[in-house]
Amino acid sequence: MPQAVLDVCLHHHERIDGKGYPFGLSDKQISPSARIAAICDVYDAMTSARSYKRAWTPAETLRMMLKSEGHFDRHLLTQFHASLRASFSPAPPKDRRNGVRAVQ
Repeated sequence: MPQAVLDVCLHHHERIDGKGYPFGLSDKQISPSARIAAICDVYDAMTSARSYKRAWTPAETLRMMLKSEGHFDRHLLTQFHASLRASFSPAPPKDRRNGVRAVQ
């Protein structure tokens, strides 16, 4: 198993403020891979319906995540947010003459 995979499995519940588990690691003690996985894990859990809860919308989830001080790497969370915003942006209009997307 690649070391990065083991690292993510072990550390994706750590928090930037040191209040996570299993070791209470903080800030630079948490690898970039585990920081990214923490963001993806929470986003997926919150936007997925479970037998005990409804799925939150992407907007609700991102608002909550952005308000969660100390939980996530703020720089990576901001990049994740920007990436999602770009993926939900409307596609450029099609050129009516040939059906190809217009370049903006």
